[in-house]
Amino acid sequence: MLALLLVAPGAAQTYRFRVYGADDGLGNLASTCLAQDGEGYLWAGSLNGLYRYDGNKFKRFGASQGLFGNRVVSLTVTPEGSLWVGTESGVSLWRFGRFHSVHFDQDIHLGSPTSLAVEPRQGAVWVATSKGIYRIENDSTRPENLRASLQTQFPRGAYNGIAFGPDGSIWATISETVLRWKNGALQEGIKLGIPKDNWAAIQADGLGKIWVRSLNRLVSLKPGDGRFLSEDAGLPDAEIPALGLDQKGEVVVPTILGLARRIGNKWQILGRRSGLPMDSVSSALFDREGSPWIGTNGGGVARWLGFGAWEAWTAPDWMENDAIWAIAEDRSGAIWIGSNTGVLHLPPNYGTDAAPKKYFDIRAPVHALAIGRDNDLWIGTPHQGLFRCEIASSACRLYGAGSGLNVTDINRLIVDSDGVLWVTTGSGAYSAKLDALPLQFAKVTLLGTVSADHISTFTRDNRGKILIWSGDTLWSQTPGGWRRIKIAGLTRDPQIEHIIMDRSGTVWVSYLNNLGVTSLSGILSSSPIVQHYNLSNGLRSDFVYALASDAQGRVFVGTDVGIDMFQGGQWTHYGMAEGLIWNDLNTSALLSDSRGGLWVGTSHGLSRFQPDREYRSTARPVPIITAVRVLGRDQPLSGPIECRIATAISPFAFQRCRLRMSSRCNSSTAFLA
Repeated sequence: MLALLLVAPGAAQTYRFRVYGADDGLGNLASTCLAQDGEGYLWAGSLNGLYRYDGNKFKRFGASQGLFGNRVVSLTVTPEGSLWVGTESGVSLWRFGRFHSVHFDQDIHLGSPTSLAVEPRQGAVWVATSKGIYRIENDSTRPENLRASLQTQFPRGAYNGIAFGPDGSIWATISETVLRWKNGALQEGIKLGIPKDNWAAIQADGLGKIWVRSLNRLVSLKPGDGRFLSEDAGLPDAEIPALGLDQKGEVVVPTILGLARRIGNKWQILGRRSGLPMDSVSSALFDREGSPWIGTNGGGVARWLGFGAWEAWTAPDWMENDAIWAIAEDRSGAIWIGSNTGVLHLPPNYGTDAAPKKYFDIRAPVHALAIGRDNDLWIGTPHQGLFRCEIASSACRLYGAGSGLNVTDINRLIVDSDGVLWVTTGSGAYSAKLDALPLQFAKVTLLGTVSADHISTFTRDNRGKILIWSGDTLWSQTPGGWRRIKIAGLTRDPQIEHIIMDRSGTVWVSYLNNLGVTSLSGILSSSPIVQHYNLSNGLRSDFVYALASDAQGRVFVGTDVGIDMFQGGQWTHYGMAEGLIWNDLNTSALLSDSRGGLWVGTSHGLSRFQPDREYRSTARPVPIITAVRVLGRDQPLSGPIECRIATAISPFAFQRCRLRMSSRCNSSTAFLA
């Protein structure tokens, strides 16, 4: 066991999870299994009852509502959306608002999350029990007379799990082995190379591979192969042997140290350090909207927010400090991060097991970064001044008054396509040509009339040249000097805080006085098109900390409540509920990288967003009735509505909802007289 723990790789990132517990109606926090029915309801089996989530709250069902006991072992859903529930002592079908019991010819016991499985071709439900394998004819239109028949092709015995292969084979785990029924013949697992163990869970993945799990082992069999192979190198033990499938049909494995996902040829373990409420995981389900739900052995149920698109690093697990102020990408693809305690580094081949590491001996807040031309990094601090650090040797040099830079509060750094370093400070802007040695900074003036003290902000245009915004004038760098563009009246206020140019050449600005953002298309022409955005037409906040754009033409606005993305004329908001690690961004801490990702610095960690990996569900939410009220009295949603209509205008009301798991159920109420 010790060897397994030493080699099991954990994710070096953290993720956002919404944890559901007692306050959400989940009375028992020891989840055993998860399922989503055809209407979209999420069901969570537990050690003490079955819980249904309607987008707002969990509701408990137990023996008093018709289940065979309160300890739920297994859940499965048939192709038409019917939910089947296996408890320790029986099987029930949820239909027409209540549970219908299945009749067995003897007392049975169920013990595995894979005790129930659906036959792919005919939709019948199969059950692995303590007395043998049973089959239930799935006539859900007549649930009052459900019977299970013993399948005599399998010998009697205590079975744990049942599964179906893509070739029509039927697999079952029993005692110390696995049995396969195929083409009228029964074959034992020992002939397929499976070792003796107390095999419990069994699952076919999307490619038809058969996976079998015990408390501490995992094996698989590819279609067409003759022998099972061991898959448990680096895999921790299980508290309850279970298996699940992700949105691609690939297997995921609950363990005592977290949920295991296969990344390449290794298992990545997602546990408490990755954002889950606890390490021990019992079950996993990917809903129709692409969100993973993870059941834990005592910590409730967690929904993964922003799965596949968002990841993050926070202190103290992955970084020594949470406050991120600056982010840059060098030519090799490495990421450089400015924090309150210095510079952090992610190598070019960063992946799910990489964490930012301290780089350079600079022990000060870093608020600005720029990549130099000679494998070096320029670092701006708010109190100690400007540093140049060689990446290869980690040697750093401070530039100050001797180089013409008479200030120490560095706000922003840009290196343009001509190899000029531009620096903004609290006392003006400076520039220096990097290949002119010794390096000498000069204060920026424009046409001899505007000093750097009045320069609001600058950015690089699509040619790599500099754009400077100053008062009511935009200055565009040209081969011969500067082009002056009057912009008086185009913006809401002359005090500009941030400026960027997107792929199309549109200039975006934000304001010092919290007025949202403005886009100026064709700014270099005689008739630019101006559009203002704020709380009234797309933004979630007018308080803007940072702007960025990417190669796909998307524009990102970082605010004190998250990020607003502008794409195709539409705004989309991303906050903590969507996967961002923290809503409060830091000034200028946005970077669009060369891989299509967006890096976000916040006051509580670093996030990376990959918009192209965001899952967009094509499943339409099913309208459901969530409440009925007659004469002011709430009515049950199953069985007849008992009421006496006193007059012709007695009120009848029902509440309906389009059920989605990614957001609270948006209900509407209709009143009938």
